[in-house]
Amino acid sequence: MDILNFLRELKHAYHKNELIFTEGSCFRLYSILKTIFHQASPYYSQIEGHWLTEIDGKFYDINGEVSEDYVEHKKYEKITNKITLASAYIPTYKRQTSSYSKYKSI
Repeated sequence: MDILNFLRELKHAYHKNELIFTEGSCFRLYSILKTIFHQASPYYSQIEGHWLTEIDGKFYDINGEVSEDYVEHKKYEKITNKITLASAYIPTYKRQTSSYSKYKSI
């Protein structure tokens, strides 16, 4: 599967997807990509308060591939701490919920 084509289709599937996946659901985008690309890794920048997804040495968010220089400049770090990852779903966008759900499955 072509990652950039997937991101382009997802971004344009709904007119607010760019906003959603850059202002509150950037970690959820990593989670989506992880279900498709099992080798995906989460990277976080405290400077930006934003998550990127690394797949095969390249970095992505909803707008496409992010340059390695930018990742380094904004001090993105690979996050492996399970507690941090479990709490990364933050409800900041309208109708977004935390990772906890009253439903057993979707």
